[in-house]
This record gives sequence, C-alpha cells and structure tokens, in this order.
Amino acid sequence: MNRLLIIADDFTGALDTGVQFVKAGLRVKVCLWTEFDASLVDENCSIYLLTVSPAIKRAIRPTGDFVRFVNALLTCDLIIFTKKQTRP
Repeated sequence: MNRLLIIADDFTGALDTGVQFVKAGLRVKVCLWTEFDASLVDENCSIYLLTVSPAIKRAIRPTGDFVRFVNALLTCDLIIFTKKQTRP
C-alpha cells in the first residue's frame, strides 16, 4: 500500500485533511516537520501530515533540523504532496 506524506501550512489544515482520511478508514499521524523522523513511519499508518508555517518555509536554511528532515524523507518510501489552501 502506498503511504502519503502531506505538507500543510498549519495544524488546522493538517487536522482538517487528516479527519477526511480517518473517515475513509485510514490511520493518520500529524506532527511538526521538526519532529518528523524515519522511525515514525510504520506499516500500519497510511498518511503522514506535517505542518510547516509559511514564515518557516521562507526562513528555512539547510542546517541542523532541515538537513535531518530531508534525510528522513529520503530514507522513507513516501509519496509527498503539498496541501494547497482552497477558498470558496
């Protein structure tokens, strides 16, 4: 089964998206991007939601946490999406 990583710009967006997947019967984990680690990925979870605020996205530099985050992504077999905000 494919596992997805969805990057949202805040917890509200991540949780709102996560609820829809839970309603469909999938297991979801939500965390901050700084807490994401390859050890969080397991066979029982289908969807991983990470929050990265727009201000942080603009300020991220390739140091410390960011390098660890990218390395964790590269070691996981996940399909990565970015959640875009929709407005009626």
